Amino acid sequence: MENQHFLLIACPFQGHLNPMLQLAKNLRQASAARVTFATTVHGLTQIKTFPSLDGLYFASFSDGFDDGIKQASNTQEMLSELERTGSQTLTELLMTFSKNSHPVSFLIYTLILPWAADVARYMSIPSAFLYIQSATSLALCYHFLNRHAGVHDLYNSCVNNLPSSVVVPGLPPFETEDIPSFLLPNGPHSSLTPVFRHHIQVLEQEPSPCVLLNTFDCLEEDAIAAIAKKINGVFDGGAENKTTGAAKPNENSKNQVIFPFENL
Repeated sequence: MENQHFLLIACPFQGHLNPMLQLAKNLRQASAARVTFATTVHGLTQIKTFPSLDGLYFASFSDGFDDGIKQASNTQEMLSELERTGSQTLTELLMTFSKNSHPVSFLIYTLILPWAADVARYMSIPSAFLYIQSATSLALCYHFLNRHAGVHDLYNSCVNNLPSSVVVPGLPPFETEDIPSFLLPNGPHSSLTPVFRHHIQVLEQEPSPCVLLNTFDCLEEDAIAAIAKKINGVFDGGAENKTTGAAKPNENSKNQVIFPFENL
C-alpha cells in the first residue's frame, strides 16, 4: 500500500464534501497509502478547517468559475462548463502528480462528476463511484436510465398520463410522488437527468465497475441486492466504515464492510 495514491474528488457542496472527506481520512488512517482530496478551486478556498493528518493532501481542479461567480444562464450550461473545464484540469492534475513521482493509482468521484471516470479510463486509472444518496435512489436511477430497459423515455412520452406506480424488480412498488424529481418529466430538477444518465452509462461501460454505497445492508438490503444484480462491484456499509481494509467480512456482522485494498 505504500506506493498507492488515492485521489478523491467532489463538488463543493456540503453534502458532497463531508462524506468524501470522511472517506479520505479513513483511507489514510487504514493504510499507508497517499491520499489526496480535491474539489474546485473556489470550493477549496471555502473550506475553513482542513483535517490535520499525515499523508492526507489537498488539491483543486477548475470548474470554469474559479472566482465563485456562475456566469452560466442555466443549470445545463453550468454542468457543461463543469465537464469541459473540469475534464481538462483534472487531466492536468493527474499528469502533474505523475511528473512529481506521485502517480494516482485509484480515483474516487461522487455525484455530478461522471466525466471524472471517463478521464480516469482514458488515463488507464481504475475508479469508483461514491454514491452519497440512498441505495434505493440508485436502484431507481438505474431502472429509469439504463440503456437496455430504462423507462425514462417512456415516462416522457406519457407526461400527461403518468403511471400510478413504478415497479423495480426486487423492490416494492413506488408511487409517482416517491420518485426522485429529476427522473420525472417536467420535474423541478429535470435538468439534472442528463448527468445522472451519464453516471449510469459510465457504470455500464466499465468492464469492472465499482460503486461505494453510503448505507448499510441491514437498512437497505433489498435495494442493495437489486443493484448488485445489475451492476457488478457494489460495496455497501457506509463511507465512514468502508475503508477498514478488511479483506474478509466478519461473518457475525451484516454491517461488516468488504473493501479489499489489495484489489485497488
